[in-house]
Amino acid sequence: MDLPNPKRLGLLSVDEVQIAPDGQLIYLRRENGDQSHQGRHARIGTDDWKILHIKLYEY
Repeated sequence: MDLPNPKRLGLLSVDEVQIAPDGQLIYLRRENGDQSHQGRHARIGTDDWKILHIKLYEY
């Protein structure tokens, strides 16, 4: 399937967050380029769980 204007997305930032009892996000850490594979993907291990807040960019 050919799209007329295909758009690509990348990961601008990947932050591990926790939700506070009042519903606010608490930012625990930001994953750098090594963990996000230079903005290509985010990974969560099979024996792990976490909440990621991801911002995307278009190019």
